[in-house]
Amino acid sequence: MQGAGNDYIYLNGFEKLPADLSALSRRMSDRHFGIGADGIVVIMPSDHCDFRMRMFNADGTEAEMCGNASRCIGKYVYDKGLTSKTQLTLETLAGIKHLILDVKNGTQALVGEFFSPSSIVFLVIGGEGTTFKLVKFSNKYFIG
Repeated sequence: MQGAGNDYIYLNGFEKLPADLSALSRRMSDRHFGIGADGIVVIMPSDHCDFRMRMFNADGTEAEMCGNASRCIGKYVYDKGLTSKTQLTLETLAGIKHLILDVKNGTQALVGEFFSPSSIVFLVIGGEGTTFKLVKFSNKYFIG
């Protein structure tokens, strides 16, 4: 499933999963010898929220979250009948995210409270003619 071009393989984590999700992501994400994707997203039960997300990049590293993947989770859990709710909470390594589903127009999900001012961090590193910024919205981005 893809959201705005981010294509991930979604796994139902309510069932048995392999122990090494990092290795699984590397194997499955390989675009020549696997399915081919940006990584895997595991949808799991949560003790604190409606659902929990674990996300692994194609290189096997675990990411905090991805807004586009979060939106796809909303679509997946609603379309597969795992919930009938249209407002969901999602546990991620970046904190709790709020999803609002638009089911009238083909199940779309918006990630609410995503760019709150308190969650934006800027770190400016300057050199001769060069400035870099570490920007944190949901994940960290290094922009030069």
